Amino acid sequence: MSASNFQAVMALVLQHEGGFTSDRRDPGNWTGGKVGKGKLLGTKYGIAANSFPNLDIANITKAQAVEIYRRQYAAPVRFDDLPAGVDYAVLDIAINSGVRRAGLILCGALATLGRRVKLDGQIGDPTIEQVSAVAPTALIDAISDARLAYMRKLTNWPTYGKGWTRRVGEVRQISKSMLVTGRPLALLTVEPAPSARGANAAKVALTKLKGVKTAVVTALGVIGEKSADILAQLQPFADVGTIRTVCTALTVVSVGYGLYRLIQANGAEAKPVNAEAEA
Repeated sequence: MSASNFQAVMALVLQHEGGFTSDRRDPGNWTGGKVGKGKLLGTKYGIAANSFPNLDIANITKAQAVEIYRRQYAAPVRFDDLPAGVDYAVLDIAINSGVRRAGLILCGALATLGRRVKLDGQIGDPTIEQVSAVAPTALIDAISDARLAYMRKLTNWPTYGKGWTRRVGEVRQISKSMLVTGRPLALLTVEPAPSARGANAAKVALTKLKGVKTAVVTALGVIGEKSADILAQLQPFADVGTIRTVCTALTVVSVGYGLYRLIQANGAEAKPVNAEAEA
């Protein structure tokens, strides 16, 4: 995978891991790896005290965290040699449960799909060859199922199980979307609604929209004709929140573009997008 793909995956990982936390119930927050053992240094951006007991966890930067992920996690699991989607699914396990566990789960998933691999947790050339021999969608499902099965056996499953289940579900669906797009879907962001009320609120909203009018119409022109195809490809993954939002947006784009073409076909003239609203 390319460096740009790694950076895109990192954005998703950092979103899942969040900022600094020092939950005393989490063994990972202790330098000794067990609750009450060693120092409570916490976890930040997924960099945990039990794995990095000599780091100043609270003051680590995002750039430092990404570099640690590249050296300590992405390289050992052969991130660059895994197919898009599978790379994210495996890396997220390594970050959450360790490199060896990621290797064990990947090898176990391959075995369930009928591939002959050593269940030693090592991701070497033979493992990469077996990965290339199976359907990526089936492999992502097998990896995700095995990951959840492992998590359910952990003693702190009752405390964190709900969040872990949600995370694995999101990673599963986004990994599958990468089979279509090659990269994780960008997260959509929306500006907060204007705080003004009444007639003034409408003016504020129009002012905010002026700056994006051209971009929106340009986007319609660029992806309008392709939106139906993209939507059809993403529908199998529409149960995950982010992709559901994208599907909704693409539906609106598709309908809007259809109306636009209909107006064009009937010879109607559209007002320029940068024209000022009449008083």
